[in-house]
Amino acid sequence: MPLADTAILHREARLAALRRCGLLDTPPEASLDVLTALAARLLTAPVALVSLVAADRQFFKSAYGLPEPWASWRQTPLSHSFCQHVVARGQALLIGDARQHPLVHDNLAIVDLQVIAYLGVPLQAEGQPIGAFCVIDHQPRRWSADDYRLLEQVGLLVTLEIERQRLARTLHRQRETFRRLLERISDGWLVVDRQGQVRQSTPGAEQRLGLSERPRSGHTLWQLLPAPAAAWLRRRCRRVLASGEVTILDLPFTRRPLTLCALPEQDELTLFLWEKDDRQAVPAELERAALLPAGRQLAHQLNNDIALPFGILELVTAIPDLPAQARDWLEEALRGLERLHEHVSQFHRSVRSDMMVPPALPDGPSTLTGAEPPSFSSG
Repeated sequence: MPLADTAILHREARLAALRRCGLLDTPPEASLDVLTALAARLLTAPVALVSLVAADRQFFKSAYGLPEPWASWRQTPLSHSFCQHVVARGQALLIGDARQHPLVHDNLAIVDLQVIAYLGVPLQAEGQPIGAFCVIDHQPRRWSADDYRLLEQVGLLVTLEIERQRLARTLHRQRETFRRLLERISDGWLVVDRQGQVRQSTPGAEQRLGLSERPRSGHTLWQLLPAPAAAWLRRRCRRVLASGEVTILDLPFTRRPLTLCALPEQDELTLFLWEKDDRQAVPAELERAALLPAGRQLAHQLNNDIALPFGILELVTAIPDLPAQARDWLEEALRGLERLHEHVSQFHRSVRSDMMVPPALPDGPSTLTGAEPPSFSSG
């Protein structure tokens, strides 16, 4: 049976980009499952897949309608892969009847998975083809130009979700590096939740803040500080959690002048403290901990690209008598896209700053802050 160009499938740059995505051999995720289900319903196809093509197999990160045992295995050898040809060609593949198509007529997926008609578009990461987003029919089918354009538009959402997950992992790693550095250079730190309850603390932080006693279960930071200091710090912690931005501020209520760096993470806030005598040594350390400058450009480009998939709304709503359930799936996908925009915006805020400690302020925080469709012969 003809296999795809193995030189392309084994290209190290492609395989490295696939590994960095961090999706191989990971559990299904609702954010991708909703898109495979959406594609299957809108194209009235029984099967839809997000297929990641490795050197010797294809892994289904998301699968809708796949029969057993493949649905449980979530992978096949390349002997059962049409998607490898999408990766090797770097462009869409449309097959009306696989039994008659010279490229795949003896592919084992025809018998074992009942793949008769196939429509797939490439998925890319870091400019490398890593897999395909496809729909499958168990009967011969003549795919239309609208079918292709619709799958391409939903495929954009898949690509953006894969990139969002990669960005989220990158941001997490960078924040952890930043946290470890701050732990090393600070004179103490403590972690509080949104209610101000102290989850962790070091003796150095407790001593420098002048807490009335050691934090115990159920204690809030505000209970352990004098009332004026508690009110001042509580307002600023709320602002940091609301903005999601790393913030540096000076504490006006401690016996010795202190600088505080507030690092927000979901529902927690880590407060790092150092005495102001050491202030001049802090900027260089923080600058070395800043996120990669390339992150700024990447976040900006993603924000621009996010606007493209919204075109799917116009395309799909133009379909006469669109089923209500399909419209629900579409709205869910667009809500996911809005969430993606929020994540990218948060990432952009985190990397846009030089992470330098600004001059002290008297009473306020300082924030760190398509291609043309292919021919449609049924093959």
